[in-house]
Amino acid sequence: MPDDARHLTSERRTRKLLFIPLKNQTGEKELDYLSYGIPTLIFSGIRTNFLIEGPALTERSLTPAGPVAEPQQQSGPVLLTASLLDFRSAALREKQRGIPAELSLIPAKEAELQSADPAETAVRYGAEWFVYGTVEYEPVPDPEYVDAQGRRIRITAELRKQFEGRELPAQWKKLLEEKRPEKIIVRLYLRSFEKKDVLWSHTFTLRADNPYEGTDFSTPARALDEKIRAANPHRLRIRSARQGFVFLNGAYAGKTPVEVRVPGAKIDVRVEQDGCNIYRQEWKPGDSVNVQAPCNTYRGRSILSVVSVPDGADVYLNHEYLGKTPLRRVDLAPGVHRVRVSAKGYIDGFYGVELKDETPVDVVAQLKPGDTVEYYTDPGYAIQDWTYDDMSLGLFLQSVAFGMGWAYTNVRANEIRDSIRSPWLPYFYPDPSYGLIQYQTFEDARLRALKWERSGRVLAGLGAISLFGAAYYLYRSLKHDDRPFGEIEARPEPVLFGTPGTMEAVYGAGIRWTF
Repeated sequence: MPDDARHLTSERRTRKLLFIPLKNQTGEKELDYLSYGIPTLIFSGIRTNFLIEGPALTERSLTPAGPVAEPQQQSGPVLLTASLLDFRSAALREKQRGIPAELSLIPAKEAELQSADPAETAVRYGAEWFVYGTVEYEPVPDPEYVDAQGRRIRITAELRKQFEGRELPAQWKKLLEEKRPEKIIVRLYLRSFEKKDVLWSHTFTLRADNPYEGTDFSTPARALDEKIRAANPHRLRIRSARQGFVFLNGAYAGKTPVEVRVPGAKIDVRVEQDGCNIYRQEWKPGDSVNVQAPCNTYRGRSILSVVSVPDGADVYLNHEYLGKTPLRRVDLAPGVHRVRVSAKGYIDGFYGVELKDETPVDVVAQLKPGDTVEYYTDPGYAIQDWTYDDMSLGLFLQSVAFGMGWAYTNVRANEIRDSIRSPWLPYFYPDPSYGLIQYQTFEDARLRALKWERSGRVLAGLGAISLFGAAYYLYRSLKHDDRPFGEIEARPEPVLFGTPGTMEAVYGAGIRWTF
């Protein structure tokens, strides 16, 4: 790592493992897809969250020489999250949506990627751990030629250059042909800023004609996964009454039954089972390595009422199905939850509720027609990877440019008119030809001024159209960004009056909890 590299600040209790696209050192542009494809396959073969043992991070800075000296801190479990660096543009990702990720190419930023030092890239993206490597051809030994006297002549690159462009017999041409490598060597490395040595390395070969054929990428993925988890000395086995999801310190660890390695520190174990209360346990070294999560069905005394327009919609509390609207439940667990109201042909509504024992909470869902997936996953691109905000700003700047052009054309037209106006009284000459010349001069100036004015009108019209377009895309941007998907907010609450099917919405001042 260079001495002038920027400092890296670690987030509290979280570190980052970054997979960096490999450097293509083969010299063949057609093999650029391996730079991103191989890390993608390795990344997909490991778990993306790790618990490792380390200091309980406050704000620590890392430099190329290692961590900055700080007072001794108590060791504890630290979450290591893995991510894959993707240099593809939004437009290219959209085009490659139907193409397997391992076949994707790296676009314009490829030169930046290939020239940057991996450690510098890790610092730039806030990663303390990083996986990097190279793609290169396997060296091909120079062939040898034995002449009639038994002398061995090595066919080197320098020798080929000497005979380049010469007329040679066919057998000599074939002998001097450069042999193309048949194999590709891939080298992978795992580094951390806290240790100078390479933590893990792996080398494997691929066929040059078809690199992915017959190659086992799961083996290096498992080896890398095992290397990171090997520092965790304890094996924790977690089971549950029903199959559930296991979270360790908030990181997803798998479905029960599961056996994971954990560091020698206190671990917050959370198990979520369908139809059961969330099970929590604080595990520490010395406790039993077997954790059994029971299914406790006690819920609570919280009251939730849900009505919708249209009625008959399905209601879910978090991931649990409650029934159809109009709905009233009096046995729900207290806490902050998400309510989803779903009806066929309508966009799902999401509302945040804070439930308390014996405290009624009302949710009113006015669903809009549309497709839920399309509504919530719309990337907001107006044209290719130009968003509504980009289009609005671009058209506004364009309207300003057209406005400046309109102002300039008017100034030019007035300058031309001023050039034929004289502050002096006109002189009259008996020569009639002078009058014709003066008339021609005036007429020419008038036509030129009129031409500038017409250009100004065109620019003004284009500016008005651009300004209208900027307002239109700004409106679309504001509408697109209005995606209620879990936020809890205070706003006027619509209260429905009447019987189902004839309800009328009336807005009044009050606090509404939405999700």
